[in-house]
Order: sequence, then structure tokens, then C-alpha cells
Amino acid sequence: MSPFIAHLLRFARELREAGLRVTTAQVVRFVQALRHIDIADRETFRDVARCTLVSHRLEVLAFERVFARFWTHAADALSAAVSPSPEDVRSSAQAAAQVGLVLRQSPRPEPSPDADPRRVVDRASTYSAEEILRRKRFDELCPDELAAVTRMMQRISWRLELRRSRRHRPASRGRQPDWRRTIASAVRYDGEWISRRWRQRTAVPRPLVVIADVSGSMERYTRLLLTFLHIITQRGTQHGQRQRVETFVFGTRLTRITRTFGTRDIDAALTEVSRQVVDWAGGTRIGDSLRAFNRRWARRVLGRGAAVLVISDGWDRGDPALVRREVARLHRSCSRLVWLNPLIGTRDFAPRTRGLVAALPHVDDFLPVHNLASLEGLARHLAALPSSPKHGRPAQQPARLRGNGLSGSDSLSA
Repeated sequence: MSPFIAHLLRFARELREAGLRVTTAQVVRFVQALRHIDIADRETFRDVARCTLVSHRLEVLAFERVFARFWTHAADALSAAVSPSPEDVRSSAQAAAQVGLVLRQSPRPEPSPDADPRRVVDRASTYSAEEILRRKRFDELCPDELAAVTRMMQRISWRLELRRSRRHRPASRGRQPDWRRTIASAVRYDGEWISRRWRQRTAVPRPLVVIADVSGSMERYTRLLLTFLHIITQRGTQHGQRQRVETFVFGTRLTRITRTFGTRDIDAALTEVSRQVVDWAGGTRIGDSLRAFNRRWARRVLGRGAAVLVISDGWDRGDPALVRREVARLHRSCSRLVWLNPLIGTRDFAPRTRGLVAALPHVDDFLPVHNLASLEGLARHLAALPSSPKHGRPAQQPARLRGNGLSGSDSLSA
């Protein structure tokens, strides 16, 4: 590894220690961007680092502190270094592997020779490892924790509340007479009605449609959320009946990945999805993507009381009026519209983005999806959906938002 790359990795590690959620892909883009600037220019270097490594406005102050400290100690070394050579960033895959390996290394403090080797832990006042992982944010997990959370995710029971179908089946008692079976039985007794037969409406699994945002602002959550979508697609059978799950992803355009997620191998499925989705980790156009869904796919997949999950942080580069119009149209076409936002679990969050302000008046439920506990809560919520669509229940929002007065239309005008 060249000294230049080592300096940059040290900078990225300090940012992560300061609380910034710097991903491997962000560091790779940072290294590639430095090929096009004069790295001895402090302001230009800072602007490039901020554009590629900072993902939220709440991280700006911490970034400025770390950068000031880093530049004081590393300015001479960076000035003497040449710009990253083509060998340093020969390919994104090689750079990602090199960067990821170093970022995952966390130095462990050496034990003191005078320290007592015995450790007494009161287990009654400590959380288990699984309980800690349940509450830890997806974008703060290390690779080992990611694998553990994926295994725990497999144990979640995904069952949508059954809906009443128009079809009927025989019943021992009920309120609807089954005249066909009643008359057929009366024939055996010379037309005498010895017993009356009944029927009742059958209950069938409710279709589920998922529309997930895979743009750059959602990159820190994309892999785990796609793993979650793959799991619920593979768990498509309940009560002996096949539940239909349709999956779409979008950045600046809509892509259907339902067939791709039919593969049982999650790694193979994600690799194929990354090949199909040309706008992966790019910009976001929620309105255009939902318009494509409403025009091309809504009539095909939204029948039979389908519930819709939209997973997005609400950051949008398109027209808010288009978002409002298309979300309203989508809400009219489905039995339940649930918006999942991974930013709800962050500090000082409020639905202020243009996309959310336009969409929330037409959303039935606005829920978090930032850790395993929120996914478990989503599973319970889906299992409790009413059997009758559009029942008039008010939208559900996180308690913290309701406590701040951010509920319904009031949250949008605040």
C-alpha cells in the first residue's frame, strides 16, 4: 500500500471514530476524486472530502474538527506525495478490498502487566450480545455483526394478516346457506330438507409489494434492506398458500427484481441485482419512479387487497408536486401504504425533506427501519393489518414524532 493511500485511510478511520458513518464505497470514491485536483490545496481537498465522506448535515461539525486536526499533522506528507497513481485506484473492486480490510482493523489496547486478570461481570445488569445487535443501527455494524444480524433476521416470522376472499368454502355453521350442497343432500331423502348446509368466505394471504430506494443517500442501508427483501420473498408461503411478493428498486428509474430474488442464494441474487440496476447509488427521483410503477405495474400487482411498502429516506431531486400526485394515486390503488424511513432512528430527525413533505399526507403508516428491532416491529404491524381495506384507522407514526407534535398534516406544516 502506498504512503498516500495510508494517509487517506488514517483520515477515514479518524472520521469513523468521531461518529461519521463512512463506508468503503465512499472512501473509494474519495480516492478516485483526488486524481482530478491539486491535493496541496487545503480548501479543494476539504471540499472533495466533505462531498464524498459526509452523508448528513449533522456530521458536518465532527468532520470539520477531524479535518482540521488531520491537515495539521498530514499537510506536509500529502504535499510531498503525488496524486493517487492509476495503480492505487486500478479498479473499484481492488480499491474496495484494500480499503475495507484496513477500515475493519481496530487496534486493541495492550493489557497492563499490573492489571488483575480476573474479571467479574454482573450478568443481571448487562444486555446479551443479541439484544445489543437488535438495537444497533444497520449503518454502524461491522462485517461480523452484519452476518449475525442476517442470521437473526432469518428467524423473524413474516406473516401478513389474511384477507377475506370472494370465494367460499363449506362450513359446519355460519350465516350464509350453501344452497347447492343443501339441495344435493335433500335429494337423498326424497326432497326433504333434513339438514341445512352452510358456507363461509375463505381467507387468503394478502399480496405484498415492496418499492425500495437504492440511491446514494440510502447506500449505507441498501445491502441489509435487500437481504430483508430477499428473506420475505423466500418466505412466500403461509397457511399452506402461496403469498405473492413483488419487489422493485429505484434510484432515478424503476427496476423490477422479483424474478432475481427467486434465487435462494442471497449473494448471487444481490450480485445480479447490482448488475441489473444501472442507477445504483446514484440520484433519487421518487416521483418519476412511482409514476412508472403506477402506469406500468399497478394494475398487474396491486389487486386482491395488496399492501405496499415504500422504503426511502425521502431525499428527492425531482418535482415535489409529482411526488404528491403519484403517492396519492398509489394510495388509492392499494389497501395499505406503509412508508419505511431509516433516518427516523437518527438524532433530531423530523420529516422536512421535500419528498416526505409531499408524500406523508397520503401515507397510512410512517415507520422506522434502521435496526433489527424496527424490522421485528414491522413484522408485528404487518401481521395485524385489518382484513378489510381502507378501514379509516389513523396513520401510525413513531412515538417520538407524535410526542413532538409531528403527526399527520401537522408534521408537514411545522
